[in-house]
Amino acid sequence: MASCTPMLAGSLGVMLLSPGSLTVGASGAIFGLLGAMLAGQRAAGISARSSGIVGLIVVNLVFTVAVPGISIGGHLGGLAGGFLAGSLLFNRRFRQQGGLAGIALCVALAAACFAASLWLAAHPLRP
Repeated sequence: MASCTPMLAGSLGVMLLSPGSLTVGASGAIFGLLGAMLAGQRAAGISARSSGIVGLIVVNLVFTVAVPGISIGGHLGGLAGGFLAGSLLFNRRFRQQGGLAGIALCVALAAACFAASLWLAAHPLRP
């Protein structure tokens, strides 16, 4: 369930930024993996800039904004959800305690994203 968090966060991003748009694909989840990798490198003390992950994320975000028809909300939501899930899963304190707290918080985050997406589907934000 913890791996579903970036996907559900991507869906929430779509519901926040472009609720009427048709979106397909798994790119939000892929951005979630990038966010989780960034969190994992940060937790391991690896420089995100020297590892190249920051450059990869920036290039992909520029591509997301520059090319029409790409779900900006899905990509930003997936990236944020992946970073949050990775931060919970790679947290040293949680891992020393067996990791169950990080997993439980990821499940709670996924459930919150799911519930918020459903609520926004029924009550879309108006500009």
